[in-house]
Amino acid sequence: SHLDGTDPPFWFITGELDDDSTRASSFRARLKSLGIVTGLTLITNAPHDFTRNQESFDQMLFDAALFFNTTLRVERSR
Repeated sequence: SHLDGTDPPFWFITGELDDDSTRASSFRARLKSLGIVTGLTLITNAPHDFTRNQESFDQMLFDAALFFNTTLRVERSR
């Protein structure tokens, strides 16, 4: 209820086998309505504690880098 158009991008990540509530559907819809970039990554066949599995952890790192590089990237002057 305290969101506004000046808020930063939000990325959510959860295991595919986790409860639907962890996907923040209504929150992400509100972000989108305000024009705030948001993303959701579902780690395939993973429970809530997906970081205990190396393959799931690697997928999380890859997806995090992709999201942050495309949404928070700042061009550096040389």
